[in-house]
Amino acid sequence: MSSPFDKLISILHGELQLYRRLQGVLAEEQEALQALAAERLLALANEKDSLALQLKALDESRRLAIESIAERFGQEEAESLRLGDIAALAPETEAAELRRLGAELRAAVEGGQTRNVSNRCLANHSLQIVREAIRVLAQPDEIHKTYRPKGALRAYRIAPQVVARQA
Repeated sequence: MSSPFDKLISILHGELQLYRRLQGVLAEEQEALQALAAERLLALANEKDSLALQLKALDESRRLAIESIAERFGQEEAESLRLGDIAALAPETEAAELRRLGAELRAAVEGGQTRNVSNRCLANHSLQIVREAIRVLAQPDEIHKTYRPKGALRAYRIAPQVVARQA
């Protein structure tokens, strides 16, 4: 007979696997941001969306599994139960596995959040550089002209008055 904790452990394994894949995608995203590889960034964004949907589905499955365990053990307010609380209800071998998976999941989520913040800063910095380059290139050409239409030199504040004298 299977334990009521087996399903939860299986779900946690699936979540951990997806979070590890997400960390790999975030590492690739960082490389693509540094290389300004727009097409690769689009593909990675789609992959991140897919992983997010899968994680959302597993999160819902985990919630239902925890509700089932809480109901079976007479625990009220299943939504407030944490993984440590569930592990306290489990036999020692399953409790140890639940604690281990909880710690690994926490580390994977924190690592992903850190990488995501880093990528967001890198993306914002890259966009700022691109915006500044576009702004410089889009400036009217007139301010950089040295000669007037009839061939006289323009007077610039940085140029000495002798050079800017008109005949």
